[in-house]
Amino acid sequence: MPEQNIVELALEQRLKEAVRLAQLGRHAEARSIAIDLATQTMPTAQACSSLGLLLSQLDLMGEASRQYQRAVELAPQQGGSYYNLATAQRALGDLPAARSNFSRAIELNKADFDAWYARSELGGQTGDHNNIAELEALLNTGIDKPQGRVQVLYALARELENTGRAKQSFHYLQQGADLRRQHLNYNVQSDVDTLYQIQNNFSAELFDGQASGYENREPLFVLGLPRTGSTLVERILGSHSDVHAAGELNNFPRQMMRQVQTVARAQNPAAKALPREQLLALTASLDFRQLGDAYVESTRPGTGHTGHFVDKLPLNFMYAGLIHLALPNARIVHVQRNPMDTCYAVYK
Repeated sequence: MPEQNIVELALEQRLKEAVRLAQLGRHAEARSIAIDLATQTMPTAQACSSLGLLLSQLDLMGEASRQYQRAVELAPQQGGSYYNLATAQRALGDLPAARSNFSRAIELNKADFDAWYARSELGGQTGDHNNIAELEALLNTGIDKPQGRVQVLYALARELENTGRAKQSFHYLQQGADLRRQHLNYNVQSDVDTLYQIQNNFSAELFDGQASGYENREPLFVLGLPRTGSTLVERILGSHSDVHAAGELNNFPRQMMRQVQTVARAQNPAAKALPREQLLALTASLDFRQLGDAYVESTRPGTGHTGHFVDKLPLNFMYAGLIHLALPNARIVHVQRNPMDTCYAVYK
Protein backbone atom coordinates (compact mmCIF):
# COMPACT_ATOMS: atom_id res chain seq x y z
CA MET A 1 0.00 0.00 0.00
CA PRO A 2 1.43 3.44 -0.93
CA GLU A 3 2.71 5.50 1.99
CA GLN A 4 0.18 8.28 1.28
CA ASN A 5 -2.71 5.83 1.57
CA ILE A 6 -1.35 4.54 4.88
CA VAL A 7 -1.21 8.10 6.27
CA GLU A 8 -4.73 8.87 5.07
CA LEU A 9 -6.06 5.65 6.59
CA ALA A 10 -4.37 6.45 9.90
CA LEU A 11 -5.97 9.91 9.98
CA GLU A 12 -9.41 8.47 9.29
CA GLN A 13 -8.97 5.83 12.01
CA ARG A 14 -8.00 8.50 14.53
CA LEU A 15 -11.06 10.50 13.53
CA LYS A 16 -13.29 7.45 14.10
CA GLU A 17 -11.65 6.98 17.51
CA ALA A 18 -12.34 10.60 18.47
CA VAL A 19 -15.98 10.29 17.38
CA ARG A 20 -16.41 7.15 19.49
CA LEU A 21 -14.84 8.85 22.51
CA ALA A 22 -17.23 11.80 22.14
CA GLN A 23 -20.18 9.41 21.91
CA LEU A 24 -19.03 7.80 25.17
CA GLY A 25 -18.91 11.20 26.86
CA ARG A 26 -15.10 11.20 27.06
CA HIS A 27 -14.94 14.71 25.66
CA ALA A 28 -11.49 15.67 26.95
CA GLU A 29 -9.88 12.77 25.06
CA ALA A 30 -12.00 13.40 21.97
CA ARG A 31 -11.13 17.08 22.05
CA SER A 32 -7.40 16.38 22.26
CA ILE A 33 -7.47 14.13 19.21
CA ALA A 34 -9.76 16.46 17.26
CA ILE A 35 -7.52 19.49 17.88
CA ASP A 36 -4.51 17.50 16.69
CA LEU A 37 -6.36 16.30 13.58
CA ALA A 38 -7.33 19.89 12.80
CA THR A 39 -3.63 20.64 12.29
CA GLN A 40 -3.34 17.82 9.73
CA THR A 41 -4.45 17.77 6.10
CA MET A 42 -7.52 15.59 5.95
CA PRO A 43 -7.60 13.62 2.66
CA THR A 44 -11.21 13.98 1.48
CA ALA A 45 -14.15 16.38 1.67
CA GLN A 46 -16.08 13.74 3.65
CA ALA A 47 -13.28 13.44 6.20
CA CYS A 48 -13.11 17.23 6.55
CA SER A 49 -16.88 17.41 7.04
CA SER A 50 -16.83 14.62 9.63
CA LEU A 51 -14.02 16.32 11.53
CA GLY A 52 -15.85 19.65 11.25
CA LEU A 53 -18.97 18.11 12.76
CA LEU A 54 -16.99 16.65 15.65
CA LEU A 55 -15.23 19.97 16.29
CA SER A 56 -18.54 21.82 16.31
CA GLN A 57 -19.98 19.31 18.79
CA LEU A 58 -16.95 19.97 21.00
CA ASP A 59 -17.61 23.74 20.83
CA LEU A 60 -14.59 24.42 18.61
CA MET A 61 -16.43 26.40 15.96
CA GLY A 62 -13.42 28.25 14.55
CA GLU A 63 -11.62 25.00 13.80
CA ALA A 64 -14.88 23.48 12.50
CA SER A 65 -15.32 26.38 10.08
CA ARG A 66 -11.84 25.85 8.67
CA GLN A 67 -12.54 22.16 8.08
CA TYR A 68 -15.80 22.95 6.32
CA GLN A 69 -13.99 25.52 4.16
CA ARG A 70 -11.49 22.82 3.21
CA ALA A 71 -14.40 20.50 2.31
CA VAL A 72 -15.81 23.18 0.00
CA GLU A 73 -12.44 23.52 -1.72
CA LEU A 74 -12.16 19.75 -2.20
CA ALA A 75 -15.76 19.29 -3.40
CA PRO A 76 -17.03 22.62 -4.75
CA GLN A 77 -20.13 21.03 -6.33
CA GLN A 78 -21.43 19.41 -3.13
CA GLY A 79 -24.14 21.60 -1.66
CA GLY A 80 -23.87 19.96 1.75
CA SER A 81 -20.35 21.33 2.18
CA TYR A 82 -21.63 24.90 1.76
CA TYR A 83 -24.47 24.25 4.18
CA ASN A 84 -22.06 23.00 6.84
CA LEU A 85 -19.77 25.97 6.34
CA ALA A 86 -22.73 28.35 6.62
CA THR A 87 -23.86 26.84 9.92
CA ALA A 88 -20.39 27.35 11.38
CA GLN A 89 -20.22 30.93 10.08
CA ARG A 90 -23.65 31.62 11.59
CA ALA A 91 -22.44 30.35 14.96
CA LEU A 92 -19.36 32.58 14.70
CA GLY A 93 -21.52 35.62 13.92
CA ASP A 94 -20.48 36.07 10.29
CA LEU A 95 -24.04 36.37 8.97
CA PRO A 96 -23.27 37.79 5.49
CA ALA A 97 -20.94 34.87 4.75
CA ALA A 98 -23.47 32.40 6.18
CA ARG A 99 -26.24 33.85 4.01
CA SER A 100 -24.06 33.60 0.91
CA ASN A 101 -23.15 29.97 1.56
CA PHE A 102 -26.72 28.94 2.39
CA SER A 103 -27.67 30.46 -0.97
CA ARG A 104 -24.90 28.52 -2.71
CA ALA A 105 -26.13 25.30 -1.07
CA ILE A 106 -29.62 26.02 -2.43
CA GLU A 107 -28.28 26.73 -5.91
CA LEU A 108 -26.63 23.31 -5.95
CA ASN A 109 -29.59 21.49 -4.41
CA LYS A 110 -33.05 23.05 -4.57
CA ALA A 111 -34.30 20.28 -2.28
CA ASP A 112 -32.01 21.32 0.57
CA PHE A 113 -34.93 22.50 2.69
CA ASP A 114 -32.69 22.87 5.75
CA ALA A 115 -30.79 25.57 3.87
CA TRP A 116 -33.98 27.41 2.83
CA TYR A 117 -35.12 27.43 6.44
CA ALA A 118 -31.74 28.38 7.92
CA ARG A 119 -31.27 31.27 5.47
CA SER A 120 -34.64 32.73 6.43
CA GLU A 121 -33.64 32.56 10.11
CA LEU A 122 -30.78 34.98 9.49
CA GLY A 123 -33.29 37.80 9.00
CA GLY A 124 -32.42 41.00 7.21
CA GLN A 125 -35.20 40.69 4.63
CA THR A 126 -36.69 43.90 3.24
CA GLY A 127 -39.41 44.71 0.74
CA ASP A 128 -36.78 44.89 -2.02
CA HIS A 129 -34.48 42.10 -0.88
CA ASN A 130 -36.12 38.82 0.09
CA ASN A 131 -36.71 35.29 -1.14
CA ILE A 132 -40.52 35.31 -0.97
CA ALA A 133 -41.13 34.73 -4.69
CA GLU A 134 -38.65 31.82 -4.75
CA LEU A 135 -40.26 30.22 -1.70
CA GLU A 136 -43.76 30.57 -3.13
CA ALA A 137 -42.62 29.06 -6.43
CA LEU A 138 -41.00 26.17 -4.55
CA LEU A 139 -44.24 25.46 -2.71
CA ASN A 140 -46.21 25.55 -5.97
CA THR A 141 -43.94 22.96 -7.58
CA GLY A 142 -44.99 20.50 -4.89
CA ILE A 143 -42.89 19.11 -2.04
CA ASP A 144 -43.56 15.46 -1.26
CA LYS A 145 -41.51 15.29 1.93
CA PRO A 146 -43.69 16.65 4.80
CA GLN A 147 -40.74 17.92 6.84
CA GLY A 148 -39.37 19.74 3.79
CA ARG A 149 -42.73 21.38 3.13
CA VAL A 150 -42.92 22.44 6.79
CA GLN A 151 -39.51 24.08 6.59
CA VAL A 152 -40.42 26.01 3.44
CA LEU A 153 -43.74 27.13 4.95
CA TYR A 154 -41.98 28.38 8.09
CA ALA A 155 -39.30 30.11 6.01
CA LEU A 156 -41.94 31.86 3.93
CA ALA A 157 -43.89 32.89 7.03
CA ARG A 158 -40.75 34.37 8.57
CA GLU A 159 -39.78 36.38 5.49
CA LEU A 160 -43.32 37.71 5.10
CA GLU A 161 -43.35 38.76 8.75
CA ASN A 162 -39.97 40.44 8.41
CA THR A 163 -41.28 42.44 5.45
CA GLY A 164 -44.39 43.63 7.29
CA ARG A 165 -46.99 41.26 5.81
CA ALA A 166 -48.33 39.83 9.05
CA LYS A 167 -51.63 38.41 7.76
CA GLN A 168 -49.98 36.51 4.90
CA SER A 169 -47.26 35.38 7.28
CA PHE A 170 -49.72 33.80 9.70
CA HIS A 171 -51.51 32.07 6.84
CA TYR A 172 -48.36 30.12 5.94
CA LEU A 173 -47.26 29.75 9.55
CA GLN A 174 -50.53 28.02 10.44
CA GLN A 175 -50.20 25.69 7.46
CA GLY A 176 -46.70 24.75 8.54
CA ALA A 177 -47.63 24.25 12.18
CA ASP A 178 -50.70 22.14 11.34
CA LEU A 179 -48.69 19.93 9.00
CA ARG A 180 -45.91 19.51 11.54
CA ARG A 181 -48.40 18.55 14.26
CA GLN A 182 -49.81 15.80 12.01
CA HIS A 183 -46.39 14.14 11.98
CA LEU A 184 -45.42 14.87 15.59
CA ASN A 185 -45.76 12.13 18.19
CA TYR A 186 -46.34 14.20 21.30
CA ASN A 187 -48.67 13.83 24.28
CA VAL A 188 -48.84 16.92 26.46
CA GLN A 189 -50.34 14.99 29.37
CA SER A 190 -47.16 12.94 29.67
CA ASP A 191 -45.17 16.15 30.25
CA VAL A 192 -47.76 17.47 32.71
CA ASP A 193 -47.58 14.22 34.70
CA THR A 194 -43.78 14.42 34.74
CA LEU A 195 -43.83 17.96 36.12
CA TYR A 196 -46.27 17.01 38.86
CA GLN A 197 -44.05 14.08 39.81
CA ILE A 198 -40.99 16.33 39.97
CA GLN A 199 -42.95 18.69 42.19
CA ASN A 200 -43.85 15.84 44.52
CA ASN A 201 -40.35 14.32 44.57
CA PHE A 202 -38.60 17.58 45.40
CA SER A 203 -40.69 18.65 48.35
CA ALA A 204 -39.89 21.37 50.86
CA GLU A 205 -38.86 18.66 53.32
CA LEU A 206 -36.12 17.48 50.96
CA PHE A 207 -34.59 20.95 50.79
CA ASP A 208 -34.87 21.38 54.56
CA GLY A 209 -32.91 18.16 55.12
CA GLN A 210 -29.21 17.55 55.54
CA ALA A 211 -28.37 16.98 51.88
CA SER A 212 -24.95 18.40 50.99
CA GLY A 213 -23.89 19.14 47.44
CA TYR A 214 -20.64 19.92 45.70
CA GLU A 215 -19.24 23.26 46.90
CA ASN A 216 -18.38 24.78 43.54
CA ARG A 217 -19.26 28.32 42.45
CA GLU A 218 -18.35 28.11 38.76
CA PRO A 219 -21.67 27.23 37.08
CA LEU A 220 -24.20 29.88 36.12
CA PHE A 221 -27.35 28.13 34.92
CA VAL A 222 -29.60 30.13 32.59
CA LEU A 223 -32.85 28.27 32.16
CA GLY A 224 -36.52 28.68 31.33
CA LEU A 225 -38.92 27.85 28.53
CA PRO A 226 -37.52 28.11 24.99
CA ARG A 227 -37.84 31.55 23.36
CA THR A 228 -37.88 33.46 26.62
CA GLY A 229 -34.60 35.32 26.10
CA SER A 230 -32.06 32.92 27.58
CA THR A 231 -29.63 33.52 24.71
CA LEU A 232 -29.64 37.27 25.39
CA VAL A 233 -28.97 36.68 29.08
CA GLU A 234 -26.15 34.28 28.19
CA ARG A 235 -24.54 36.90 25.95
CA ILE A 236 -24.78 39.55 28.65
CA LEU A 237 -23.15 37.27 31.21
CA GLY A 238 -20.59 35.97 28.73
CA SER A 239 -19.40 39.49 27.97
CA HIS A 240 -17.77 39.57 31.42
CA SER A 241 -14.07 38.72 31.35
CA ASP A 242 -14.48 36.16 34.14
CA VAL A 243 -17.39 34.30 32.51
CA HIS A 244 -17.24 31.74 29.70
CA ALA A 245 -20.44 31.12 27.72
CA ALA A 246 -20.34 27.34 27.32
CA GLY A 247 -23.61 27.07 25.38
CA GLU A 248 -26.45 24.60 25.76
CA LEU A 249 -24.81 21.76 27.64
CA ASN A 250 -26.55 18.41 28.04
CA ASN A 251 -24.07 17.49 30.75
CA PHE A 252 -26.33 17.83 33.78
CA PRO A 253 -29.20 15.61 32.55
CA ARG A 254 -26.63 13.17 31.14
CA GLN A 255 -24.78 12.85 34.44
CA MET A 256 -28.09 12.63 36.30
CA MET A 257 -29.27 9.73 34.13
CA ARG A 258 -25.97 7.90 34.55
CA GLN A 259 -26.31 8.01 38.32
CA VAL A 260 -30.00 7.08 38.22
CA GLN A 261 -29.24 4.04 36.08
CA THR A 262 -26.42 3.02 38.42
CA VAL A 263 -28.75 3.20 41.42
CA ALA A 264 -31.49 1.35 39.52
CA ARG A 265 -29.12 -1.50 38.59
CA ALA A 266 -27.90 -1.75 42.18
CA GLN A 267 -31.45 -2.03 43.48
CA ASN A 268 -32.62 -4.48 40.84
CA PRO A 269 -29.80 -6.03 38.77
CA ALA A 270 -32.25 -8.18 36.80
CA ALA A 271 -34.34 -5.27 35.54
CA LYS A 272 -33.60 -4.33 31.94
CA ALA A 273 -35.27 -0.93 31.98
CA LEU A 274 -37.40 0.96 34.47
CA PRO A 275 -40.38 3.10 33.48
CA ARG A 276 -39.86 6.86 33.54
CA GLU A 277 -41.92 7.26 36.72
CA GLN A 278 -39.56 5.02 38.71
CA LEU A 279 -36.47 6.67 37.25
CA LEU A 280 -37.83 10.08 38.25
CA ALA A 281 -38.49 8.86 41.79
CA LEU A 282 -34.85 7.82 42.12
CA THR A 283 -33.53 11.31 41.35
CA ALA A 284 -34.47 12.53 44.83
CA SER A 285 -32.24 9.91 46.48
CA LEU A 286 -29.02 10.40 44.51
CA ASP A 287 -25.66 11.30 45.98
CA PHE A 288 -26.01 15.03 45.32
CA ARG A 289 -22.39 15.88 45.99
CA GLN A 290 -21.19 13.18 43.62
CA LEU A 291 -23.62 14.41 40.97
CA GLY A 292 -22.39 18.00 41.24
CA ASP A 293 -18.77 16.90 41.08
CA ALA A 294 -19.44 14.66 38.05
CA TYR A 295 -21.26 17.47 36.25
CA VAL A 296 -18.49 20.04 36.69
CA GLU A 297 -15.81 17.51 35.75
CA SER A 298 -17.75 16.52 32.62
CA THR A 299 -17.60 20.12 31.35
CA ARG A 300 -13.80 20.07 31.31
CA PRO A 301 -11.66 21.10 29.48
CA GLY A 302 -14.18 23.46 27.90
CA THR A 303 -14.57 25.19 31.28
CA GLY A 304 -12.31 26.02 34.18
CA HIS A 305 -10.23 28.70 32.47
CA THR A 306 -12.49 31.44 33.90
CA GLY A 307 -14.05 31.86 37.31
CA HIS A 308 -17.53 31.03 36.00
CA PHE A 309 -19.20 29.43 33.01
CA VAL A 310 -22.74 29.69 31.69
CA ASP A 311 -24.78 26.55 31.01
CA LYS A 312 -27.68 27.77 28.88
CA LEU A 313 -29.79 24.66 28.37
CA PRO A 314 -33.36 26.01 28.64
CA LEU A 315 -34.87 22.66 29.62
CA ASN A 316 -32.70 22.55 32.74
CA PHE A 317 -35.76 24.18 34.32
CA MET A 318 -36.97 20.62 34.85
CA TYR A 319 -33.92 19.91 37.02
CA ALA A 320 -33.70 23.21 38.91
CA GLY A 321 -34.33 21.56 42.28
CA LEU A 322 -31.79 18.84 41.62
CA ILE A 323 -29.25 21.40 40.39
CA HIS A 324 -29.62 23.35 43.64
CA LEU A 325 -29.13 20.21 45.73
CA ALA A 326 -26.11 19.07 43.70
CA LEU A 327 -24.52 22.53 43.37
CA PRO A 328 -25.83 24.73 46.20
CA ASN A 329 -23.45 27.59 45.37
CA ALA A 330 -24.28 27.69 41.67
CA ARG A 331 -26.34 30.64 40.48
CA ILE A 332 -29.60 29.84 38.70
CA VAL A 333 -31.04 32.51 36.42
CA HIS A 334 -34.66 31.72 35.54
CA VAL A 335 -35.71 33.72 32.48
CA GLN A 336 -39.43 34.44 32.19
CA ARG A 337 -41.48 36.16 29.52
CA ASN A 338 -45.12 37.06 28.99
CA PRO A 339 -46.89 33.66 28.50
CA MET A 340 -48.60 34.70 25.26
CA ASP A 341 -45.34 35.99 23.81
CA THR A 342 -43.62 32.76 24.80
CA CYS A 343 -46.32 30.55 23.29
CA TYR A 344 -46.40 32.47 20.02
CA ALA A 345 -42.59 32.49 19.75
CA VAL A 346 -42.49 28.70 20.25
CA TYR A 347 -45.35 28.29 17.75
CA LYS A 348 -43.27 30.17 15.18
